[in-house]
Amino acid sequence: MATDKLVAMKIFRRVAELGSFTRAADDLDITAATVSKHIAFLERDLDTRLINRTTRRMNLTGAGLAFLQRTQALLDDLEEAELEARG
Repeated sequence: MATDKLVAMKIFRRVAELGSFTRAADDLDITAATVSKHIAFLERDLDTRLINRTTRRMNLTGAGLAFLQRTQALLDDLEEAELEARG
């Protein structure tokens, strides 16, 4: 479960950075359906909507913005720890 959440957080961050499920999917070499599944997992787990979606655009909710800030810090720290561990 923790691994799924970590993967979902990485996908969420990429969606937020690129502003599109499709662009994030292309960048991560996964399907848009997989991106959507991971975002839905996070929203269910957190019991809140992170992203407002329409057919033409998406934007982060207030909760999504707050979660993104914390997620970015956490993932940045994790990536730094991995680099240090590898030497």
